[in-house]
Amino acid sequence: MDERPYLAEALLERLDADGLRHSVFAEAAAGEIDLAVAREALDAVPASLGRFCRGLDLRLVHLAREEPSAWRAVFAWSDEVGRPRFLRAEIFGDWQRGGRTLLRSEELLPATAEVRFIRLLLGCVLDGRLGEEQGRRLSGLWEMNPRGAMEQIARFWSLPSDMRLVAQAAKHGNWMEAGARTAHLRRAMRAGLGIGAPWAYLRYAALGLARPPGVTIAFVGEDPDRCDALRLAVERDLAPAVPSGLATVSHGFKEEHAGVDIRVVIGGDEAQEEDVPIAPALPPHAAAAEAERAILRWLECRVERRHPAALVGANPAGARLLQLACRARIPFLTAAVQTLFNSDLECRLRSPVLMPHPYGIVIERGTELGSRVTIMQQATLARTERGAPVLEDNVCVGPGARVLGPVRVGRSATVAANAVVTKDVPSHCTVFGSDQILGQPPPAVAAPRREAQTLS
Repeated sequence: MDERPYLAEALLERLDADGLRHSVFAEAAAGEIDLAVAREALDAVPASLGRFCRGLDLRLVHLAREEPSAWRAVFAWSDEVGRPRFLRAEIFGDWQRGGRTLLRSEELLPATAEVRFIRLLLGCVLDGRLGEEQGRRLSGLWEMNPRGAMEQIARFWSLPSDMRLVAQAAKHGNWMEAGARTAHLRRAMRAGLGIGAPWAYLRYAALGLARPPGVTIAFVGEDPDRCDALRLAVERDLAPAVPSGLATVSHGFKEEHAGVDIRVVIGGDEAQEEDVPIAPALPPHAAAAEAERAILRWLECRVERRHPAALVGANPAGARLLQLACRARIPFLTAAVQTLFNSDLECRLRSPVLMPHPYGIVIERGTELGSRVTIMQQATLARTERGAPVLEDNVCVGPGARVLGPVRVGRSATVAANAVVTKDVPSHCTVFGSDQILGQPPPAVAAPRREAQTLS
């Protein structure tokens, strides 16, 4: 079953609940949905997308404002057999291309037939793709309001021959000639619009250099054929997760490549802490599934690091300083900051952790934290001889709580204030006191056995 239409409908409901007025310009049947929102609502989009992902247990693996007036997002989940699936969304205020504002949010939000027509037509011309499917949609929109569509055509093409070419194609439903002349139509449209405003893109171009939206993955191992097979499988499955480009390389343990974001290492002995280790004995499909899960997790953490206030929560300055010192691991600076806050963060922080009161927090080495975890003051996550805790996504640990040993706290679970946890906590449950769990079904009680009666 294709879940994308249902998820797109849920996304629209989330935007409605957050008060973000919108109009849909592309349905999710092809894996992508285009939405127009009010210009002033763009800054509220990341927080709304974060709530949408938390509510439906999705991963937000890509979020970038690559243009001044548009967000591009990619949501990921697994289907019934564990394969990754994606829904891409473009959410824009004004619709801009190349420094030019082609359509403003005031005319996009009503989403009249003529505006839908011209937006689709301009997109096809600029992208150089005007095929049979796009032609049918354009002709259907033309029939709803031919006069309005003709007025929109005249806004972007001044030559009568160009206007006649597009109008005849829309009227008769034959876009073959117009499709063959998209390059000419693109040049004529740009000439009529004049020079754009490329300086408006300088900020986002600089941001793209500082935080590249693309990803480079290295597959490292002794067997070149196995590395290449794993690389091709992952590249095929995860390409939709990185709209800005997914690059992959494969090489042996003695080689290095510059600009690699994440390494998938076949052979755990050679893997470093930040690498994705893959056991050599795993079958190809299982190795690909494990690598894909880890890469999607890395992508989700990268989005949260880049948009922490919207997706994780607004950390106070002290919490940001404490977590920065934990990641940097500069000997004297880290020790001074942790002493200042009476805290000790020894674990690896893959994404920001919400710490509203970052005092007296102890997280020992080996502890694994999921996304959007909240840890209150005086909480302790301690390892024992048997191992360290694992906290899944959206877990909240209350003030003074203790999570001890190799226990797993499930997704969206809550550890109440001053609780002591020494056994696993199921997802969406609350634990209080000493391992007292609310929200899980009671254990099954076996029916009493009846003694056999001897019939006389």
